[in-house]
Amino acid sequence: MANQSTITLADGINAPRGPVAEPKVQAVSPAFEAFETLSEALAEACSAEEFRLDPASWDIAYSNPDVAAEDAVNVALEAARAAGNAPIALASDRTLIFVARFVHCAIGVENGPDRINVLHLLEDSQPLWRGTQPGVIAQRGNMLITRSIERLSHLMDLLYGPDDAATIAPDIDPEQTTTL
Repeated sequence: MANQSTITLADGINAPRGPVAEPKVQAVSPAFEAFETLSEALAEACSAEEFRLDPASWDIAYSNPDVAAEDAVNVALEAARAAGNAPIALASDRTLIFVARFVHCAIGVENGPDRINVLHLLEDSQPLWRGTQPGVIAQRGNMLITRSIERLSHLMDLLYGPDDAATIAPDIDPEQTTTL
């Protein structure tokens, strides 16, 4: 025989209220927040640079898109500096601060081969920064780092052109290629 519950709808409505459970606050550090600001600044710099390259940006109704794009890159540079100088509160902050300092240096690289080497170093060394079983905060930090490196790479492509091997290949004399 099936057991019948003694709880009814009326009892549920008239039941005394218990203490309200506060949502768990995710622990984030100043370094994490600063790096999040850096990631958003990189996204803003990308969108400003995309708009600057858009043919519609030459419309006189818009304010100077070159100045806006340059300002957005400067904001990203300042955000990278601030994230690199953030205090360390959690174990995962060291990685965030290291990457922020590297991003700060990478934004200023204009030489094609050096820029490509810096970006490849950032992208290829990501597995070295990750622990074997990171916690929730470290996982969020890893995702934030990955997203920021992708945004940095996109920004560098917008600023200096795509990182094709053709752009960094040495100039070869066509006459030499026929004799080889």
